[in-house]
Amino acid sequence: MADAGTGGWLRLDFACAASGVTQLVERSQRFPLHVTSALRLDPAAPNMAFVYLQNPSGGVFEADRLVIELHLRRNASVHVSTPSATKLFGAEGGVSASQRMTIDMQEGAYLEYIPDPLIPLRKACYEQETLLRMATGACAIMTEIVACGRFTAGEAFAYSRLEFRTEVKIDGIATCRDAFELTPQTMPLAGPGLFGEHRFVATMLVLCPGALPAGLDRRMDDAVRSLDAVYGAASLLPGKSGVIVRALAATPSAARSVVNLAWEEARRSLLGLLLPPIRK
Repeated sequence: MADAGTGGWLRLDFACAASGVTQLVERSQRFPLHVTSALRLDPAAPNMAFVYLQNPSGGVFEADRLVIELHLRRNASVHVSTPSATKLFGAEGGVSASQRMTIDMQEGAYLEYIPDPLIPLRKACYEQETLLRMATGACAIMTEIVACGRFTAGEAFAYSRLEFRTEVKIDGIATCRDAFELTPQTMPLAGPGLFGEHRFVATMLVLCPGALPAGLDRRMDDAVRSLDAVYGAASLLPGKSGVIVRALAATPSAARSVVNLAWEEARRSLLGLLLPPIRK
């Protein structure tokens, strides 16, 4: 079954032109990962490049090995998203799929990585590793929403295993490591003290070493705690380099509200701007 997977890759290099506009200056891609040209979607931030990571195969299949590399040069400003939710298909042969993403950011670079939710189908087995290497003076906002599965189809927690690992290095020094593994076959995730009635887990990282706005962790915490059908909090990262938010949400709209409220607070604090008018 391992031979049935796909070794797709995507490498994007962004640079800030003399005009101040961020350009996609280099692109290398292999099916099923794909992007088109950079778009300008935020009238309030016309210099920011918007790109959508596309997977025309319909999702991530068993034994897929996907590699994504993003490079933001000095003062580049980039928003990365996906056109829709990503389905994680079942691993009938027991072979996991994986995604490895590496992000390199030079001083003054700004990144928003706001993908749509991951939806694991029955027997899905998936591993995701993210390495963010950034210089002091760069800023990044990264989010993730993971569903329990197609719960309306009776597939709540019917996947085999999900594993997520994120590491942040600032000026070459490991500053933040976040990891969690979900194995519903060996642990009743829907039970008390775990997910309970919640069906989504949302995570956000805001990194701004050397220039984190004062009180951002408190404001993001207040935003998350203000929501109904949500159980979560925000915490300050070591050295006041950033903020991490994690929350459980009962509904898709509640999970999206967690991300949007925290993202809006971070964006307002870092850029002085509201959320962009994204079209999907």
